[in-house]
Amino acid sequence: MCFTNPGQVKIFLYMLGYFCLFFPGSQIISVILSKFTKDFGDDDNCLKDAGKMIGIIERILVITFVFINEASAISMIFAAKSIVRFSDASKDRKFAEYYLIGTLASITFSLLVGTMISYLVKNHLDTLFTLLDP
Repeated sequence: MCFTNPGQVKIFLYMLGYFCLFFPGSQIISVILSKFTKDFGDDDNCLKDAGKMIGIIERILVITFVFINEASAISMIFAAKSIVRFSDASKDRKFAEYYLIGTLASITFSLLVGTMISYLVKNHLDTLFTLLDP
């Protein structure tokens, strides 16, 4: 790759962070939840793959909040999901646990990726530019 300034490396790192949320992130969350999904049948009242899409959007918001130094806003995501799912979770303990595992795994993965990328951008951008510049 040919980067002409550290700003390009910064953009590349941010894009890499978002990329990690889509492909490895979705796969990791699916693997974590796979051992629990057998407890739930197909629900005709749910949109197909809606949970996966919600998770992707959730991870995008979390990493964006980390990148702009607004990690406290992550609680807004958790609160919004809890409000929407409160009636389902309060009636079905298995669902509540499944929901919590998925949400916490998704948020944790996003926080880890976002924190690592932010650390590299803030502390090692010039070093990375030097290493990546041919």
